[in-house]
Amino acid sequence: MDWSRLEFADPMWLWLLPLVGVLFLLMQKNNERVVVSDVRGWGDAPRSLRIRLMWLVSLCMNVGIASWIVAAASPRIGNRQTEIKRDGIAIMMVVDTSSSMQALDLSGDIQEETRLDVVKKTVVNFVQGNAGFSGRSNDMLGLVRFAGYADTSCPLTFDHPNLSTIAYNMEIVRNPEEDGTAIGEALTLAVSRLTETSAESKVIVLLTDGSNNAGEETPEIAASLAQSQDITIYAIGVGTNGMAPVRISNPRTGRSQIQTMPVRIDDELLENISTQTGGRYFRATNQEGLKQIVATIDALEKTTLEDKRYREYTEYYPMLLLFGLLFMSLSIVFRNTVFRRVI
Repeated sequence: MDWSRLEFADPMWLWLLPLVGVLFLLMQKNNERVVVSDVRGWGDAPRSLRIRLMWLVSLCMNVGIASWIVAAASPRIGNRQTEIKRDGIAIMMVVDTSSSMQALDLSGDIQEETRLDVVKKTVVNFVQGNAGFSGRSNDMLGLVRFAGYADTSCPLTFDHPNLSTIAYNMEIVRNPEEDGTAIGEALTLAVSRLTETSAESKVIVLLTDGSNNAGEETPEIAASLAQSQDITIYAIGVGTNGMAPVRISNPRTGRSQIQTMPVRIDDELLENISTQTGGRYFRATNQEGLKQIVATIDALEKTTLEDKRYREYTEYYPMLLLFGLLFMSLSIVFRNTVFRRVI
């Protein structure tokens, strides 16, 4: 029998158990007083076995009382344990770190932030469950970053704090030779990582502000590959089209300054690859919009939690009631027979 599963339906009764110890001490003192007709020579007289064992009367009575208290607490053992089934989701976050992510068009009213700054903050909140997000504690998450090339910054993991640290430390690509927007290559890499897991639901969340202009794989082929593996792609276009402000350093003066640069998000491409896999395409033109979009995806892709609780128990209070009655009866019998007082 597995006593580790023992529980009490009404455990508050157990607080009375210390009083049983106090009652035993009081009864023991009372039992030690013996009334006799003449005390002469009493101090020198040896104590009989019956007198030395009179504590059994108190012990039996208190064991009986303690048994009834424990019975009132209703000890029981569940015949079956609770079963919780989790159908976890594997999610690969695919983040654009190309030079266009320096644009400041998603900055809030308080401080200046690049598109990548806003994306990183949103991804961390999504993973950790901050800023109104529910968190993904039951899911495996991974991170792919890309510009002209794609690489796995963090494989699928349940170590969400480590993933959040990696996401927070992402930087915009600095080498011009590595710049570009290899959407197809990034998606293909994410699909490859997701095929390594046995999760029933697999999702890619793509955040980019450009159009595919680098890499050997095309987004269309990557979407077909994702579709064949039952992987859903949610694409998010980050920022505005046209001209966007960006802060650069003037090479002659060394001072930073704001200038505008052309940016273009390929909405048609991103919508096509999303809908092909059963996902959706979203467009975020400000911080609150991006937060609401990711919250929508968070709500769409929920982990299934199936909680089955069994209410079948083996009850032990009848046994304790009988046990207590037995010891109380023994106490009464002892008091009125073997340990009857002599007056």
